[in-house]
Amino acid sequence: MISRNATHLKAAVYGRNETPNFNANWFDVIRNIMVAAGGIMGIAKIQWKQLTDGFLDFD
Repeated sequence: MISRNATHLKAAVYGRNETPNFNANWFDVIRNIMVAAGGIMGIAKIQWKQLTDGFLDFD
C-alpha cells in the first residue's frame, strides 16, 4: 500500500492469513514449504523492506 498526504509519503506491506500452497505436485509442495520456512524466519521481510524503500527512493 502506498499512501500520500500533504506532508508524508508512506509505503507499507500487509500480509494476512498467508499459508503455503499444498495444492500442487510433490516437488512444488516441498519448495513451497521451504519458501514458507524462509518467510517465517524473516527472510521475506528483508525483501519486502527493500521493495518499499525502492518505491520511496527518489535519487
